[in-house]
Formats: sequence, C-alpha cells, structure tokens
Amino acid sequence: MLGTGTAYTMSWIAVDNCGNTSDTVSQTIERRCVGTFCSLTQGFYGNAGGIACATGQGTYDLIFDLLGVGFGDLIIGAPGRSFTIEQTDVDCLIDKLPAGGKPAKLPFGDNSWGANCITGTSLDAKKKLNNVLIGQVITLGLNLRLDTDLGNIQLEGSLLITVGSLPSVDALCGTEDDIADTTDVLQKTIPND
Repeated sequence: MLGTGTAYTMSWIAVDNCGNTSDTVSQTIERRCVGTFCSLTQGFYGNAGGIACATGQGTYDLIFDLLGVGFGDLIIGAPGRSFTIEQTDVDCLIDKLPAGGKPAKLPFGDNSWGANCITGTSLDAKKKLNNVLIGQVITLGLNLRLDTDLGNIQLEGSLLITVGSLPSVDALCGTEDDIADTTDVLQKTIPND
C-alpha cells in the first residue's frame, strides 16, 4: 500500500578558501513508499487450472468469490451499453478470457451471457471475447475486488515500472516475505495525451 513516505533532508554549508562560510542551505526530498498490490492477468482469469499464489485458490473458486456475497455482479459500461457478469457465469468467463480482437466500445444493449456463453453480439465473433479492451476492463474490475487497495494507486510521472515477485519461505505470493523477481521487470512509458 502507498504510505506517506519518508523524508530525507540534506544540508550544505559552503566554505571558501579564506574560511568564509555561507548560511546553511537545506533540501528535503520525500520518497514515497512503494506499495505491494495483488493483481492478476486476463491469462490467469482464463486459465481453468490456475492457482492464485496470493490466496491459494483455484481460478473458479476465486472468481466465484469475487462475484459473490460482498461484491455481487460485475457490471461494466453504462445502462444501454453494458455487460453484466454474474456469479453463475464463472465458467463462461474462464472460457472467454483472455480476450482478443481489437479494442472497441461495448455493443449496444444491456448484455450478458446466455446459453452456451453466447452474448448475441460482436463479442461472440471468436471463441474468446472479441474485444481485448473489454477483457482488460473485466480483469481490472476483478482485480479491484481482489485487492481493494488497488484503487488507491496514484500514477506519478510517465514511467511505470513493475517488478514481478516470487514466493519465499511461506510459498505464497503477495505476502510480506515475497522476494523481487529481477528477471521479470517491465517498464512502460505512459503517453501524456
């Protein structure tokens, strides 16, 4: 989680060759605490055999919980152009992720999965959801339920660096004893426009 940070203060005094000294000049720099957040990918949510390292749950059980009591249906979009995923849709979600295709607006209507995991929209054009953006939004919605502190992340600057983690002594990811996986570093520049 993001903390308040740690302040470091440096002070300087200049002394010339004659022994004259300046006033003390100080600079304080606050280093924001880097937080640890748990999130999963479309690939995880679409893997029937996956095990969430943070909780030890299988994919089905984890999604079932994230769509269950305390959270309810996952609805993306707005009335008239929405997509609803219910707890009874866990198998459909696993089957349809990761999404592919081009990013696009949600199809018109208040959409959901019907029989055989069919929406009756352009989302059904392929075996997987035919809209990578919708897959990403669904994944974000599930991740915000998985780690409620994830919504508190503040992006500062235009460089985003993520480092993977590996389980340590307790063999679980997302716990205090995790170690950084320096082979799994991703740097992305976020465009300003």
